[in-house]
Amino acid sequence: MEHLILISLPINKSLPCIRKYGIRRIFFGFRLSQLCTLATIVMIYFLSAVFIIQMGLILYLSGKIKAERIQFRSKLKPLEDFIVQLEQENVSRSHQIRLSEELKLQLKEVNTALRKNIFDLNYQLFQDSCSKKER
Repeated sequence: MEHLILISLPINKSLPCIRKYGIRRIFFGFRLSQLCTLATIVMIYFLSAVFIIQMGLILYLSGKIKAERIQFRSKLKPLEDFIVQLEQENVSRSHQIRLSEELKLQLKEVNTALRKNIFDLNYQLFQDSCSKKER
């Protein structure tokens, strides 16, 4: 492949070809088809470079995102374990509270029954003692 060099020079407006065709610059050494081919080749290389850079950037960012996701999961795992532990403690405490409330209710019932039994026993003893005094 030949190396083509583009040379652009401003020209004097007094030249007859400039007055006739309105050309402002003269390109030396290249025909129009060669200039279009050169521009196409340069554009292809440029777009290829941009595409490769963008693909590299996409791959780099996806790798970085994956690494950050792994790091986030490793930080999240102890928090999840801690939350599970707190939930288990919460369930245990709520169970203890429920048992405590049930125990309080049973204790009230037992106290009521015990008071009634003690009252009945005292009443019976009082009646027995009164009946013994009367005799």
